[in-house]
Amino acid sequence: MGALPVMAAPVSESVATQLSDAASEGPAALLNALDAAISANPALVGTPDSAASLADAAARPVLTFRGNNLPVYRSIVARIADAAPPAVRAAVAEAATRAVSAVVALEPPPSLPSARVSEGAEEGAPATTGATGALGDSQQPPQVRRQRTLGYDVGSFVLYPELLVAGYWDDNIFATPTNERIDRVAVFAPTLYLNSDWDKHALNFEVGTDVVRYEDFSSENSIDYDLSGEGRYDIDDDTEVFGGLAYGRDHEDRDSPDDVNGLEPTIYRNTTAYLGAYHAFAGISVRGGIDVDRLDFDDTPAAAVVFNNDDRDRTRYSVGGRLSYALTDVIQPFVQGTVDIRTYDTAVDDFGFDRDSTGVRVMSGMTARITGKLSAEAAVGYMRRDYDDILLEDFSEMAFSGSVYWRPIPSTVLSGWTDRTIEETTLIGSPGYVLSSYGAEVEYQIIRNLFATLRASYAESDFESSTRTDRETSLGGGIRYLINSNYFVGADYRYQKRDSENSAADYVRNQIFIRFGVQY
Repeated sequence: MGALPVMAAPVSESVATQLSDAASEGPAALLNALDAAISANPALVGTPDSAASLADAAARPVLTFRGNNLPVYRSIVARIADAAPPAVRAAVAEAATRAVSAVVALEPPPSLPSARVSEGAEEGAPATTGATGALGDSQQPPQVRRQRTLGYDVGSFVLYPELLVAGYWDDNIFATPTNERIDRVAVFAPTLYLNSDWDKHALNFEVGTDVVRYEDFSSENSIDYDLSGEGRYDIDDDTEVFGGLAYGRDHEDRDSPDDVNGLEPTIYRNTTAYLGAYHAFAGISVRGGIDVDRLDFDDTPAAAVVFNNDDRDRTRYSVGGRLSYALTDVIQPFVQGTVDIRTYDTAVDDFGFDRDSTGVRVMSGMTARITGKLSAEAAVGYMRRDYDDILLEDFSEMAFSGSVYWRPIPSTVLSGWTDRTIEETTLIGSPGYVLSSYGAEVEYQIIRNLFATLRASYAESDFESSTRTDRETSLGGGIRYLINSNYFVGADYRYQKRDSENSAADYVRNQIFIRFGVQY
């Protein structure tokens, strides 16, 4: 068993602030600031204790990033280890790994069962999101060849294997208002990451699967998987071109408003391609790109019939961008917008509606990094969808999004978010619904290797041209114990409730999770 993670004494406030401020410009800027801090004061990596403190300060702002943060955490460890004196390099690398692992433990645990590809997110998050795709706002850090304590060299790439084994108890697996069914579920979820180890540019691949097995209701068993690849070409320090491909097979959760209550969950496949570019100059940054997203649903067997889902198959084409300006070191106003076209494979669905549509979402807002411990972003704007079918009513709504991150003390992180989008639906006569969601989370490091998290969220789905409104509440919390830098165990509890004008859609659910994770 390796050494236990430590709670590092904080570095100076000025260094922590420099790293946090740089993180507001993305992962690449954070890593450059880390290099600059080490160059200005080599003593920061002179001992395992000082290196752990620096690693903690560099890793904390990564919690505000969205998307796959794994390469960023690993690059922090690699840069600190590479700069350490040869005599203590191994010890520094181990200490930095333990400190970063302690921060990673504050990341939200994976959802179970998998939600790798979610139809519910089809409208897409606002362009502030750093999720994979051309319309996100994050930058992947440069991959450099440095000493590591995790990963395996494969030519000029590094292979990172991970495994999550979990079990959970669910007291309402079908998410029904009455006649609830209880079951115990096992999950086996291995993932492989293959990241380039280059001084410039980047090429990253990921493949993973979730194997889910129910003890009593084997009809709910599933094998979901996804694979993806993304690349970035660095034209210069301020300009990059990027793109990627992703493919996934997933199933529709039983609590989905589009679930048809078949004999087994509905299977669907999602294919995504994106291409974009980023450029910064004179305090201005511009990001833009195009996304193509394809959804293909299998038919769902029922007791005496088979539900046809061919009328749900569709392709979404999106183009968008974001323009930001660094007004001060603290304030960065921005404008962003997305236009998307959704085309269905069939001329009309099974109820005679043509659901092809065109949508727009434009917003303006501001990012503020008030101190090294407090940052926030808020945007407000307008969104609209126009439908080809005159029987489906066009509609528009106010759009908004926001997030806040606050670390009042080194061991505690408070975060919150809100968002409003327009989503697709299969509800007869309704063109779609407006999804307004809100959430908050508190993360606390109890002792050096034990972490606790509390979460709460609320979402309201207002179906257009319908009296139906769904109100969903989710409460939960958990603990995670780091055995060492390679292994962790955890336990979580989640409560979910939906109140709807359609009483058949109401449900209450309790889930208890036990998890064991491995990474190398």
